Amino acid sequence: MTSTVGVIGGGVAGLTAAARLARSGMKVELFEANDKVGGCCSTTDIGGYTFNDGALYLALPQMLDRTFAELGLDRQSVLPLQRIAAPQTTVLPNGDRVTFGGERRVSVDRRDGTVDERALQRELDAMMARWQPALRLLTDDILVRPLSLPHVLAKGWRQLPKFRGSVADELDRLFSDESVRAAMSGVLLYTGIPPQQQPVISILGLVTLFCDGFHLPVGGMGRVPEALSTVTVAHGGRIHLRHRVERIRVEGNQVRAVQIEGHDTMELDAVLSTVSGMLTYESLLSPEDSPRRLARKAKNAKLSHSAFSVQLGLRNHIDVPSHSNCHIPPMDHQDEVFTPCDNGVMWPVYDVPTVTLPALAPEGGSVIEMYPPVHRDLP
Repeated sequence: MTSTVGVIGGGVAGLTAAARLARSGMKVELFEANDKVGGCCSTTDIGGYTFNDGALYLALPQMLDRTFAELGLDRQSVLPLQRIAAPQTTVLPNGDRVTFGGERRVSVDRRDGTVDERALQRELDAMMARWQPALRLLTDDILVRPLSLPHVLAKGWRQLPKFRGSVADELDRLFSDESVRAAMSGVLLYTGIPPQQQPVISILGLVTLFCDGFHLPVGGMGRVPEALSTVTVAHGGRIHLRHRVERIRVEGNQVRAVQIEGHDTMELDAVLSTVSGMLTYESLLSPEDSPRRLARKAKNAKLSHSAFSVQLGLRNHIDVPSHSNCHIPPMDHQDEVFTPCDNGVMWPVYDVPTVTLPALAPEGGSVIEMYPPVHRDLP
């Protein structure tokens, strides 16, 4: 008898799990509360403009290739990617302009004085020599197998001494130029944490930029869940949109069914929840069915940060040099980027994905993505 598995959540994790289970012969029922799949990796189309719903780009494309191959897909044919050729330009208060290109290119346009470009290149090469082995260990070994602490220690003990301190500490050690340090840390501000508080492992995001680059799926981030949905459905899986799971029903320590808001109860043999642990253990499972340790951990967990997104579809072409454009303070003051200001945005940080993919907007138009700081008490 074929088991029926319910998957809660139609984000990338839920869709990937559903596709794997369906390909293995399971009957799969996926429940998504919204009217489309993808979660923060979906897109919204309005008037010819394609807006990303959260995720802004793809890093580590080789990991995506591996996942798609396990699902029987050729990623290059079903999901073509465009590398972001001009990743970021940063403007500092002193007038310095730092530009990152692909393939380890950094240029500094300095209003007063010059930059020793050879020394800068040596520092960049030193960063890559120090951190690229750690990145490869993570992407080629640790992240592609079940997590095992003994395996991590056996493979990565040589890398462990590097993971001390903060991003700010590491950038101070690696780069002598203040404006370059500010631009480097600016790449990681998407975390919502100033560099002095970011664990040093976050620097791997910066290393990824210069190593594998950042990419956009042709057509927008929503093309990722579209491809995963196709696999699920092709192998008999069913995707239920506007189906919000209210409760996972457990009897005798065995999942029996899920209760869908506004719909009947659906009987299942197993449930895989890919929504947050806070929601799963505090709401979807009744207190007597939720493991105490996990329920306590979920209750005490804190969100990393929250953000407010503004996206604009403009009729004119925005002439900017890079995909991401930042006006930020020096590294030691970048906590100010997250501080709401009553008289406007002091430090604008915005992406223009139409620099990389012009087709995301009608001809001659532009799409702008911004995450301005807002007061938490605003509705």
